[in-house]
Parts: sequence; structure tokens; C-alpha cells
Amino acid sequence: DEISYAILEIDAQQMSALLDSIRSSISYDRSGNPILLANSPSGQGSFYQAVGKFSISNNCNAWTSTQLKHAGCPIHKTTSASNVFKQLQKIRKTNPEHDIINAQKDRPIAQ
Repeated sequence: DEISYAILEIDAQQMSALLDSIRSSISYDRSGNPILLANSPSGQGSFYQAVGKFSISNNCNAWTSTQLKHAGCPIHKTTSASNVFKQLQKIRKTNPEHDIINAQKDRPIAQ
């Protein structure tokens, strides 16, 4: 399987907003450490306990679109990965000067 991804070009203020948003979406233990649930099967990532509940309308794609919005990307919340990419591609086509996003759908990550 190929991994789809998007390259974000954001400034320091947008990065700070993104990191703050991500931090506020993670649950922490009494010592202030993020609560690790598991490492990914590929060994290239980790899963942390989130704030809130997972549901069909609050899934990983909804989380991603929300985080992108906090970084300043003009995206709407969506539960579909393909919709995240469609929105990013539309933003790029309608605003070529908009440097926040360079969507690369179905392009494999170099190994």
C-alpha cells in the first residue's frame, strides 16, 4: 500500500498553533506525560490516549482536519481521508499563492 501525504508549509506562528492544538488533544498522566497506548505495527509511530471519544463522526480524519484548521488551513471538518485530500487540492487550485498546503495524493513516501 502507498501512503498518501500532504506537505504543509507553515510559519512559526502556525506551527505553534498546530502544536498547541495537538497537545491539547492528548491525555496526560499525573506526571504530565502523554499516555501511550501502543506503538504502531510499522514501528514508525505511536498511539496516545486522546481527549474525547472516538465515534463515526469523530475519527482520525476529523481530528486531522481539525488540527489543520488550527494551523490556519481553510479546511472543513471531515471524517473521510479522501475528503481531506480533496479539500487540500481544491485550496491549492483556487489559491495558487496559498503556501500553506501542497497536496500530494497517492504519492509514496520514499523509503
